[in-house]
Amino acid sequence: MLLPRGGATAEGRRNMKWAVAIACAALILAQAASGTIIRVPEDYSTIQAGINAASFGDTVLVGPGLYEETITLAYGVYVTSEYGPAYTEITAHGHIITGADSSVFEGFRVTNDGLGTSWGYGWSESTTIIRRNVFIGHYVGLHCGQTGSAETIVNNVITDNAHSGITFGWDAAPIIENNIVYDNNAGLHHYGTGYAPTIDYNDVWNNVTNYSNVTPGPNDISADPNFLNTAKRDWRLLWPSPCIDAGNPATHYNDPDGTRNDIGAYYFHQGGPAAIYLTPDTTTVARGGSLGVTYTAINPSPTQPLSFYAKTEATLPNGNPFPVFLKQAGLGPGETKQVYITHTVPMAAPLGLYLYTTYIGVPPNTLWDTDVFPFSVEP
Repeated sequence: MLLPRGGATAEGRRNMKWAVAIACAALILAQAASGTIIRVPEDYSTIQAGINAASFGDTVLVGPGLYEETITLAYGVYVTSEYGPAYTEITAHGHIITGADSSVFEGFRVTNDGLGTSWGYGWSESTTIIRRNVFIGHYVGLHCGQTGSAETIVNNVITDNAHSGITFGWDAAPIIENNIVYDNNAGLHHYGTGYAPTIDYNDVWNNVTNYSNVTPGPNDISADPNFLNTAKRDWRLLWPSPCIDAGNPATHYNDPDGTRNDIGAYYFHQGGPAAIYLTPDTTTVARGGSLGVTYTAINPSPTQPLSFYAKTEATLPNGNPFPVFLKQAGLGPGETKQVYITHTVPMAAPLGLYLYTTYIGVPPNTLWDTDVFPFSVEP
């Protein structure tokens, strides 16, 4: 039997698979020691209400779901999602995210609501840190403003924006590193006189114009990132990907597994012999309905075959685990294998939020990797 959910190793690795903890687990703990963690929707029903209630050093921790609102960040407040951009979406039009000095915005998918033109992050001229997000479907993904703009934009995915992925003007000085910017009209765009950004270690690829009045970073690349499944909005990296171990090599950017930073919003877990990804068809299921899940298991080794067990369980709304299956599996050298599994939700299933978790490893206590996603059972 593999380590159960809640064991120190299992819990730590489970959390690391989510953008909320990828680069900032230590920051959450440090802020929690001196500030307050405000939970949305438990404490406040909207993200903005949570921000308005926060003070310098507080954390606004946002649960999974769709939030139809614009957001104005606050000085020194850290706004992050609990389960990352795949499961936490902010949708609106206009300037959706407005920055503030010394604030952090992390772990969200920011989309256009179809009701008007949008800027995912709009012209704030601040020192906001923007990381581990996905900006998709806007006029401009991120507009940093002009003089006085000094945002840090790191480890995001920015795609399908009609004008540009990232725009900045005059002598704005944003730091733009470790991002994947693809399938936009312009990838990076600069206007006006003066030029003061720091641009490096990005993958700027397949835009109509990759760089518009912008000098590419000396370590930028332009290559297909090899995403897992963009049709299901899963921007995790498959092996091999040119973005793995291609981000800024400074140690403070390192991935949680201790390896060099991976470009993009997600890192590829190299802490074990194999990696596991779960991609659900939906995160809302009715009683009696079906929940389809694509399992992707990856063996990065070009020479070593692998044999292991996969254990899946669902955590019920009351916190109790419910076993789903335990199966033996194998991967050849360098093999990536996908399996699609469908579950029927019982008519008597409790309503509420569930966690679906898979562990892979070798019994009795060798855990290689885990993945988890939230889903809701509704009437």
